[in-house]
Amino acid sequence: MRRFLRFYVPIFVFLLITSSVIASAQESEPEGSEESDRDFSLIVDEVLVQRGTLRKFVSFSYNSEVDYSDELLGISNARDALTATAGLRYGFSNRFEAGLYASWSGALENNFVIGSGSNTHTEHGFRNLGVSLSYRLMNDDGIRPALIVAASSALVERDSSASDEYSFGKTNSVSVRMYRIIDPVIVAGTITYQRSEARSVGGVELGARQSFLFSPTVSVAFNDRVTLSTGFSLSRATSVNVNQFETAPDRTRASLNLGLGYVMQNNRSLRLGVNTELLGDRSFGFNLGMDF
Repeated sequence: MRRFLRFYVPIFVFLLITSSVIASAQESEPEGSEESDRDFSLIVDEVLVQRGTLRKFVSFSYNSEVDYSDELLGISNARDALTATAGLRYGFSNRFEAGLYASWSGALENNFVIGSGSNTHTEHGFRNLGVSLSYRLMNDDGIRPALIVAASSALVERDSSASDEYSFGKTNSVSVRMYRIIDPVIVAGTITYQRSEARSVGGVELGARQSFLFSPTVSVAFNDRVTLSTGFSLSRATSVNVNQFETAPDRTRASLNLGLGYVMQNNRSLRLGVNTELLGDRSFGFNLGMDF
């Protein structure tokens, strides 16, 4: 029953909010108004900002995850986390942009083992400060899809909230993003590789970790204000060695993603997303973001 609720409740809530937003947008659209350029960054938020333009963004995300490490032994780990991110994006040209972002997070984690009881702890505070670079290699010319390559690096990241330990430039990623606009449909896909270098946290040696992410998306722009998207994410992460001992096998996860984009006045845009697990840990989450 809990698994059923985790999968369908987020989808139901998303559809309820979506129907309300679409109805509101259709009522507020004046008759005879000309079609304005759609902000396709609502669907593919990697679309570059225009030359000489500074875009600011804030986002909030919540994720709830339950990992039953061994259901026979009754070992489980539950984690609820809330993350806030703020950043800037600046277009140096119509092909190249740079970004700066910072994140803060708070989490409540509960570990339970039959015979030992539960252990609960919280953590909160600064998470990371990073930079990103994006460059458009190809435009969407009606035959070939647009192609964007991007790289990001965590300049500073907090390794441990208990001891305030930090790492510098040890988590980096590269990605390739493609999208094709067949008005009013937008088909997009992202492939990302991320690597976290080895580090020492509280006297414990943690090995390097790698992950791959594939995320295709199909979106529909209902009008110049509302866009809906659906897709999934498939990821594969290697295990982490602790003091040179492997702690867990490689992990594969998949999730269903639903998104809603809404363009407001003054070129501001609002994004709402919901995700729920398809494969892997029993998790779900939602996110809310604004660009201005």
